[in-house]
Amino acid sequence: MESVQIDRYGDAGCLSVRTLDEPALGPAEVRLRVRACSVNAADLHMLHGTPWPLKLAMGWSRPHRIRGFGADVAGVVEAVGASITRLRVGDEVFGDLSGCGFGAAASSVTAPESVLVHKPASVSFEAAAATPMAAATAQKGLRDVGCLAAGQRLLVVGASGGVGSFAVQFGRSLGAEVVAVARAEKHAALAPTTSSRWPATRPPTSRRPCSAVAAAIGVAAAASKETPAGLCTST
Repeated sequence: MESVQIDRYGDAGCLSVRTLDEPALGPAEVRLRVRACSVNAADLHMLHGTPWPLKLAMGWSRPHRIRGFGADVAGVVEAVGASITRLRVGDEVFGDLSGCGFGAAASSVTAPESVLVHKPASVSFEAAAATPMAAATAQKGLRDVGCLAAGQRLLVVGASGGVGSFAVQFGRSLGAEVVAVARAEKHAALAPTTSSRWPATRPPTSRRPCSAVAAAIGVAAAASKETPAGLCTST
């Protein structure tokens, strides 16, 4: 199998493609033939070795405690372990491998069944691979940590990014009034995630304070705090 490896912390020049043996398949794992993977801010932090405490956990000169580069993956199941019950050979799946060693940028990869879900037939492998980490971060920040509720007003800063675009959609699905902020050149890309009654170029129609603020700054974590203006959720 071929796998993208991080030779040392740095830029893209520190990545290399290596030919490796197929990893052994555990009883609770499946092997995927990778069809697509995506790059998130978490992957870049792993490549750059920032913030510096990451090196204490992953290795000082390179992240030797991961299998390879890339977390989000989509592919086709080509083998299953003895205790697998939910997935079958031939299933199209996608998921986030950041909790099980990364390594999505490869021709094939093994992963626990628990981190994978079935890919809808109407969704491409590329779109599926771009979803897991960004969507889960937005969902956790708004629903689980921020407890956003119907009728509240949500301000999404950086709404055209990966996390931000999902935050807009999750906010709307939870019944909140969403104010999306992005650079002018990003408005066209943002329009499909906003309501036809609220074009991206239209200013808010009221000055009612926002109940929650989602600052999508590209870090795959979520936290919230109370502020005088309401709840601020950083994703």
